[in-house]
Amino acid sequence: MAKVLVSMPSQMLKALDKLVSEGFYASRSEAIRDALRLLFQSQEEAPEPPQGGEVMDFLGTMGEPKDFSYS
Repeated sequence: MAKVLVSMPSQMLKALDKLVSEGFYASRSEAIRDALRLLFQSQEEAPEPPQGGEVMDFLGTMGEPKDFSYS
């Protein structure tokens, strides 16, 4: 399995660690993989993007990043 370095705000990391410490996930990695699965599933339900076979076509369907507060 490949490793990826992810940067995130400290409040988001605290929220992630809370999910792990409360037993919702076994690890940070498991929680992040689950979040990505949900993202990909939501994209499958979105209208089909134009077929171009490019990575940017896929990323373009994701829309702008959303600012969530984890305070």
